Amino acid sequence: MAISKEERSKYNKKYYQEHKKQRQEAARKWYEENKDKLDKEKLKDYHKAYYEANRDKWPRRTREQQDKYNATRRERYANDPNLRKEISDKVKDYHKRYPMAKKSQRIKKKYGISLQEFNTLLESQGGKCAICGYSDLSDKNFFPVVDHDHVEGRIRGLLCMNCNMGIGKFKEDVSRLQSAISYLEGFNG
Repeated sequence: MAISKEERSKYNKKYYQEHKKQRQEAARKWYEENKDKLDKEKLKDYHKAYYEANRDKWPRRTREQQDKYNATRRERYANDPNLRKEISDKVKDYHKRYPMAKKSQRIKKKYGISLQEFNTLLESQGGKCAICGYSDLSDKNFFPVVDHDHVEGRIRGLLCMNCNMGIGKFKEDVSRLQSAISYLEGFNG
């Protein structure tokens, strides 16, 4: 005689309540005996070693399979607002939990330098804007930005937002900047 899902569920709940203490004790005992296996770093190393040793068991997708998978994901993303919201929420949560990861990715993609190189550059400038010397890292307006030559793409240094925007407004034109200085000096002295 087959048991219905409801009957199985009732039985499982009743069994759990009747054996709750024993189950908890068994779980505690198992944890004590196996907690070294639960160490995330050890587990990560174990999985990596297993993958390396058994790489041939895990065939890679072919280019066609990957393209088909990507097309399916793109189509689902385009047509499923719940999936878009779920992915958006996950991305926001990730960036909230790991703000430096976002910064690191952005700097690497846009300027080709690592976060380590960015921090070294900031340290070499004494943690200050290369133009005005402003150094309050807690101020959102200072958030050091990479100043780079838009023609050659080379990095010149780190600036505060105001100085970087100022250079941008003057189109990085030295003669315009010198004219602005002369103009201001005419009123200051």
